[in-house]
Amino acid sequence: MDALPFTAGTTTFPAWFAALMHSYNCGEQVAVLKGRVLAEDAGIQSESGSMDTSFTPVWPPIASRTSLTVT
Repeated sequence: MDALPFTAGTTTFPAWFAALMHSYNCGEQVAVLKGRVLAEDAGIQSESGSMDTSFTPVWPPIASRTSLTVT
């Protein structure tokens, strides 16, 4: 079985940053290193905090925003 492609990297977002609804042609792995984020993944909202990790498969629409303060 071939491995499915996914993307991972390190990005910093300021407080109250919002990533509008978008999708990728590969899976996306996200780890929150510091602060909190509210995400919408395929219509389901969830909140994540420091050291939480998520994975989104290919194509589902996703959006996210950070909280007021990054702690």
